[in-house]
Amino acid sequence: MGITTHVQFTRLNALTKSMLKTVENRQAEYFAKHQQYFQGLKMPIIGKLDGDILGDINPGLKPQDQEASWAEFGPTDFKPGGKLPVHISINVYDAPIGMGWILKLELFADLGPDTYGNEGNHWVWKHNEGPASIGGIWDDWYIEPAEEQ
Repeated sequence: MGITTHVQFTRLNALTKSMLKTVENRQAEYFAKHQQYFQGLKMPIIGKLDGDILGDINPGLKPQDQEASWAEFGPTDFKPGGKLPVHISINVYDAPIGMGWILKLELFADLGPDTYGNEGNHWVWKHNEGPASIGGIWDDWYIEPAEEQ
């Protein structure tokens, strides 16, 4: 059981690796130009994607205090009419020891417990890029307990 039993796991795993590489490259470019990291609000913004159903990309989505949207920052497929099988967001932080960002992918599917013994249907994959030592599970799909959602 678990995420590896998802019928789209191979595609989701490839998307996760590709997305991370692209975001790492784009964040380096964005930081060099703006001296801060890009913050990407969660999209698609509607529904609960299950890794199979695709949600519409909102390329113009951005925080109020940031000029760039997903369209300016994002991978080339983050264009009008594009679709994603998972939700994506990028959170940024500015800690006393430096700045960084966290890429978060989410999907909702009943696949049984994860490898950490968590149960539920809110699957999350996160990557922390920066100096802050943040607890939790990183670079692996896991079920996020309800109190953390």
